[in-house]
Amino acid sequence: MKVRGKDGAEEEKDDEFFPSIGWRKQGDEVFPEKRNQNLRPRPKQFKDLLPLSIRYSSWILECRSKKLKPNIDSFSPWNSQRMYGVPCGGIGSGTIGRGFRGEFTRYQMIPGKYSHYTVNGDAFLLSLEDPKTGESIYQTILGPSPKKSVKKSLSSWDSKIRDKDITYHALYPRSWTSFTLKKMGLVIECEQVSPFVPQDYEDSSLPCVVFLWTVINESSQEYIVRIIHTKQSGIGREKKSSDHIGSYVQRYKNTIQLHQSVKHHHDLRLSYILSGRSSSKNDVVFDFHVFDPKGDGKDVFKPSKDIIQTPPVTSKGSEIGMGISFKIKVGGNDKCTGMRTMLGWDCPEIRFRQGSKLYKRWYTRTVGSERNVSGHNIAERALNKVDVWRKKIEEWQSPVLKDSGLPTWFKSAVFNEMYYLADGGSQWLELDEVEKKTMDPKDPRIQFGRFAYLEAHEYTLFNSYDVHFYASFALSSLFPGLQASLQADIIDATLNMDSSSSKDLYNGTKSQRNLSNVVPHDLGDPEEDPFCKVNSYMIHNISHWRDLPCKLVLSLWRDILAFENDFDGQYAELSQWLKEYAWEACQNVMNVASIKFDIDGDSLIENSGKPDQTYDSWTMTGKSAYCGGLWIAACAVMTEYAENINVSSEIRLKWEKTYNEALQVYEDKLWTGHFFAFDERSRDVIMCDQLCGQWYLSLMQGWRREVFNKNHIHTALETIFDYNVMKFRDGTSGAVNGMYYSSGNIDRSSIQSEEMWCGVSYALASLMIREGLVMNGFKTAKGVFETVYDRIGLGFETPEALYEKNHYRALGYMRPLSIWSMYEAWKQLRHQEEKHH
Repeated sequence: MKVRGKDGAEEEKDDEFFPSIGWRKQGDEVFPEKRNQNLRPRPKQFKDLLPLSIRYSSWILECRSKKLKPNIDSFSPWNSQRMYGVPCGGIGSGTIGRGFRGEFTRYQMIPGKYSHYTVNGDAFLLSLEDPKTGESIYQTILGPSPKKSVKKSLSSWDSKIRDKDITYHALYPRSWTSFTLKKMGLVIECEQVSPFVPQDYEDSSLPCVVFLWTVINESSQEYIVRIIHTKQSGIGREKKSSDHIGSYVQRYKNTIQLHQSVKHHHDLRLSYILSGRSSSKNDVVFDFHVFDPKGDGKDVFKPSKDIIQTPPVTSKGSEIGMGISFKIKVGGNDKCTGMRTMLGWDCPEIRFRQGSKLYKRWYTRTVGSERNVSGHNIAERALNKVDVWRKKIEEWQSPVLKDSGLPTWFKSAVFNEMYYLADGGSQWLELDEVEKKTMDPKDPRIQFGRFAYLEAHEYTLFNSYDVHFYASFALSSLFPGLQASLQADIIDATLNMDSSSSKDLYNGTKSQRNLSNVVPHDLGDPEEDPFCKVNSYMIHNISHWRDLPCKLVLSLWRDILAFENDFDGQYAELSQWLKEYAWEACQNVMNVASIKFDIDGDSLIENSGKPDQTYDSWTMTGKSAYCGGLWIAACAVMTEYAENINVSSEIRLKWEKTYNEALQVYEDKLWTGHFFAFDERSRDVIMCDQLCGQWYLSLMQGWRREVFNKNHIHTALETIFDYNVMKFRDGTSGAVNGMYYSSGNIDRSSIQSEEMWCGVSYALASLMIREGLVMNGFKTAKGVFETVYDRIGLGFETPEALYEKNHYRALGYMRPLSIWSMYEAWKQLRHQEEKHH
């Protein structure tokens, strides 16, 4: 296979090593379009936001004075380093990011906190020795040289590899990197494997990664090759050695472990683990190493033969590092395989910042939580099962990769965007015995644990439900048990209440934090006490939001049908449990919404003219395409739901009457002949997400009822494609949220109307595909993926929003997981076509 170097020349790469499909870059890649988050609202937009901005600024200052991290900090956004590849680790136990040139970066060890720095002491080092004399003849870091942020720190660790000689390939949850040492005639190949295995509820939670090594000697000279995998103390924060105390390195059986306590986070226990194994036909020797990350780094090249335990590092500003290496003799024109190293991290218990409850991580069910023993168990399980993981990952990905009808770019995109289920700040937790006793024995939280993930790397709110509505296709399809568990938590929070007050920054008033029979926006902020204190989103009073009750009903019924009809019946019992458990919440929230939001009594809800749905700076007034369509779809679902559960026929007839009347009003008031109007006052605005309700209905397994006018759906989709897609950057960057029909110009009346939301464009593409507009759907989504991954360099941190030029917003966002709905749409369309033939 040929890959392009920076000079444009093509070079052959090992086809046996690199898969044919995935995201591939050379180390010297320069992304052509540079953007940032230095956003400045337009004068008209700022005028509308001024009161909120004043109160928001005061809140930010209050958080900082209390040394709390604001869950949405628009004043200190992170600008991307445009360097990321596939992150390391399973789901719910922290992750370690990787750069596509070989860096270890973007650590997420503490719930809700990301460190975007590259850790100098975490690296792969190569040392070549002369087999006759044993003397070192060549040393290099496999990747870029360490940043010299501290004088003389690791000064001996230089990279002698040109960036153009590094080739990277990503297909989450695996990646492949080759380092070509032309001067020495060597190629070092490394495959990275994390335990992300759909429907495996044990190994997928493990905090570890395995690296599989191959050494190719293309010269005639014999070498002794040593590769050293290093890890230093800390949690990935630059110049923050004070974060951890009492660090020490200890050897335990066939592992080396670095133990520490993390200050300011209830002194939680965090250990790192390194281990290795070989199945090579050649003799392989493994050694352990200890080094000083503040020194010149030369000490790491000499094995620490007799290490048992180092004294704790207690002096301020000091660090400690450890390493594992393998040494192998490689003859001329020879190739050695089978060497493996693993990196693990063990933080078995967590306590949220203001919480008193101690949570055990889910993975401790499998490996225990005793210091040293759990780390050793993680290492053993990883090294024993990595080949099983690879096989299961290949089996999961194979139907997509072998489908000749799917575009090649999509096959890369649909898997690589799944990174967020692990690297989205996810927490997978065990219930305590007291909680279990209060629950139905069939409750999925007992069997599968409790699951939460962040709205974004920068928006640290767990399970933001208006956004998860889009993203949930990934979780529901790949880990149905976790989706059911999340839904159970949302149902409980909906039925419960929190009478404490919360200040709404938008209008400056105080309101009750959580009302019963109102769907919460989120399940809490890691800086507070998640699950116990919900609705940490303080900008708006979410009890007035029109979309949340509809989204609860739609996503629950989607799950109930999928669990019943898919997965070979494996989740049929769970489907029945969820159907019975969710009914009260669904009935209550829809009744409340009908009373509160149907102002004129015509069965179709109205918007308030204030922020009252997920587009919280793009307000809707009166009847709207977005909320109206969601409401009609939810009423249709309530009709079906009532038919399938033991309730009176009057309830079913009530929702059927509501849905029929609302649909008629929706058509009469909002259909323009070409699209559904944004709202009653903005009939010229084409909203790309106007068919969100139809999108959900169209993807429900076994859904038969035709709710919306089919011709109108097709006409609207064609209008959206012609305007929001093709008139936005010439159809190369997804679908802009708002576009004027009369002029073909972007709606710049609000910040969000002029944004392109990556996850919404993927959802729109999914609906296009399901409705048979396949080429339009893939073109819409291709613009998003290629812009993010190839033009602006934001791969593996896909943002919420892109602007026409210069800017993006909210790095590492949950909503783009909606790309999985495209595959669901494709499968259903193919199944439908096969039935008709």
